[in-house]
Amino acid sequence: MKRFRYLALFLIAVVLVGCAKPAPNPRGHWKDRPRATSAVQEDVKEVQRRERTVAREQNVVVKVFRELFERTVGRLDIVRKQVIKKTMVPLYKDVLDGEMPYAVERAEDATYIEQTVSDLPAEDTLLFTFYDHPAFDYPLLILCHQISGDLRLFSIVQFFSDGSYSTFSSLEPGEISIFSTNLYTDSEGNLYIDNMDTGEIFEINVVDGILKIDYGYSPDGKGFATTLTGDFSSENPDIYIEPDYADGTDLFVQTRIIADTLEPFDRANFDALRSELRPIELMPYDDDNFYEIAGRYTDLDAGKAHKADKGFSEKEFRAFIDENLDPYVTENGTECVFIDDYNHNGKLAAYVITGEDAESSALFFINEELVSTPVEKLTGEFFYYRDPKLLRAGKDAYLLLTANAGGPGITSYLYGVEDDKVYWPDISSNVQLFDRDGERFSDSQTYLETTDTGGVRKEKTIYYDYDQHTRQFIRANDEKSDAGTENIALNIDGKDAGSLAAVEKDGALYLPVGEFNLVLASYFKYPGVDREDLELYLANVGETLAEPIAGGNGDWNFGAFPPVMEYLYHYSKKHQVILSTFELMDLESQTPPDRITYLKPTHPPFVEGDSLYMDVETLSSCFVFSYQFDKNGDVLNVKQIDGDDVDDAWKSVPAKGYRDVQDFLDDRF
Repeated sequence: MKRFRYLALFLIAVVLVGCAKPAPNPRGHWKDRPRATSAVQEDVKEVQRRERTVAREQNVVVKVFRELFERTVGRLDIVRKQVIKKTMVPLYKDVLDGEMPYAVERAEDATYIEQTVSDLPAEDTLLFTFYDHPAFDYPLLILCHQISGDLRLFSIVQFFSDGSYSTFSSLEPGEISIFSTNLYTDSEGNLYIDNMDTGEIFEINVVDGILKIDYGYSPDGKGFATTLTGDFSSENPDIYIEPDYADGTDLFVQTRIIADTLEPFDRANFDALRSELRPIELMPYDDDNFYEIAGRYTDLDAGKAHKADKGFSEKEFRAFIDENLDPYVTENGTECVFIDDYNHNGKLAAYVITGEDAESSALFFINEELVSTPVEKLTGEFFYYRDPKLLRAGKDAYLLLTANAGGPGITSYLYGVEDDKVYWPDISSNVQLFDRDGERFSDSQTYLETTDTGGVRKEKTIYYDYDQHTRQFIRANDEKSDAGTENIALNIDGKDAGSLAAVEKDGALYLPVGEFNLVLASYFKYPGVDREDLELYLANVGETLAEPIAGGNGDWNFGAFPPVMEYLYHYSKKHQVILSTFELMDLESQTPPDRITYLKPTHPPFVEGDSLYMDVETLSSCFVFSYQFDKNGDVLNVKQIDGDDVDDAWKSVPAKGYRDVQDFLDDRF
């Protein structure tokens, strides 16, 4: 689905104050240009001026940028000490490939929405170029969405020396977007853009460190220009300056010259101005064109991108890392640089952990073409128990990180490479203390076992073999569970409900979701549901109310018990999370909900035979009941409760702007 339009949003300028050079002297003929003079507009400007002053004092820009870094799983790099032009090139390449957003919006609910060129229709043309602007240390990336014929929308990405970037305007058309013929430049290197419908010309200047339109020209006059708000469809519209754009606009929608600021400027002057401007040449985007243009502004060899076919040497990786990243060195003296042939294809890749200390560290992936991509932020928990290290499995290699905050809880993460991208095997984050043990791999676990006298912490070891074909770690001897099924008695609201096959492992009681669902539907009371209709419904649903999703990589739908009589929940194996299918239906119908609720099981579900097994704690939050397990008598006592009495196991996160379910899951989990 299309991401949100800019109609009710404003573009985040993700920059740190002072990253750009001082703005050039403005053109003399508008140096002292007047602004809007009405009392209402002056009041708005004064409020905005005070707000900006407070924002600078509180360093709000930095706070917003760091929050954005966390929300986007570290996709924006703020930890590098040295950034050269070679760092800018991979960022621009990722933007053009749709791997990185070209713009980040902040919605009214303070959530962040990314816009990528991947959102643009495939039949449209993406044009681009680099532009050496006199006010910036690094070339700008100019993007052009050519919709059809001469209809063009422009966006400009501004890269800064700390690795951050901000964006001028959007490539996605809206109802009040302005189409342009081209971007232009003058003899001083300043930027201009035109309104294709009216012929007006607007200057794009540096305002508060970023690019904004703040002045315009027409045959009827010149003056201050910005984005306006109002009911433009009415006969006498009440139009006023959008408060967010009181000093100019970084969004080319409903942009006009403010009448109160007009200075004399006739047709002759207008034509003379247009004749002085020259259009900026653009090229269709492909790899060859990109490296040709990039080579004009950097010392990057245009043919370097193709050298990856043979693979870069370890020496070249080292040189790239030394120039672009600042590796973290642990307290034990381990430099966190891990260069290896991770997927046994004859080419090197690398993982690098950067940062001045453990608490501010971040993980980066450098692919086979020497392109660096942030993976995620780390904390001191990843260095408390043991240092990161390489783990060899079969013909492959994995970076092994172990997170532990000093208590009994330990989680191991494995990072490999597949198709020149970051790859996680299924066990990553689902094992505790993981390592090689002779010819096999072991997961040393601690768990809490409940007894009559309280909880007792116990230990056990689970062994794995490595399957080279699937590149997965398979549980030795038993691929699905480390404990067999056994019958337990069910007591539901004080009634004998027969027995059910269950599995006890990892200190938790697992139940087959579909069969347990049928039992609950038979014994729970549902106000307004006729018992005869319920029995007829149950007779027609078959033996299970949990079904695997075809092609879903282990995903399941479950929870179709009355009175809803349709699936309630979606379980994603890859992301180890449960979502509401009602909200997912909104996503699939391309009407994203405001928020999506999710539940992250403490114990990972698994499949045994044809059944999905979940622990009873997770099921109690899904099916709304309280329980007590009498381990000595193997009896599970269940009591139906009101939904308002369920503990707050479900979390809620913003969902606006996501294209589909997978986009949401990949970004959030």
